[in-house]
Amino acid sequence: MKDTIMRFWIKRRDNLVTDYSLVGYMLSPNPKIMAHCDVNKSSLHVDAADRLIEKLILDPMLVGTTRREKLADLIDKFKDEYGEFMSQRGKVSKDNIWMMAAKQETEGFHWHAKYSI
Repeated sequence: MKDTIMRFWIKRRDNLVTDYSLVGYMLSPNPKIMAHCDVNKSSLHVDAADRLIEKLILDPMLVGTTRREKLADLIDKFKDEYGEFMSQRGKVSKDNIWMMAAKQETEGFHWHAKYSI
């Protein structure tokens, strides 16, 4: 069974591992995922975040030096805010932000155990 699953994963990996999924992993408020990301985050994840910032946030009308400077500012701001997110301080320090993830964690939110075949 494990070999079959690995073959499926390898075949579909390029379609599943996208900039969106890599950054989504980084920004999950689930305590277990946050801890896993803290240990396993790599340049692959950081580069994905940089690309999404450029794609989704940077003004496409900017060119030249102005574009590079604004992109650098946006990436720097993301890194600052990501540090606050991981340490649960600053803008994201309020308990209500973390309640649902913690509640799912403590109440055994494990669909695979409840609904496994």
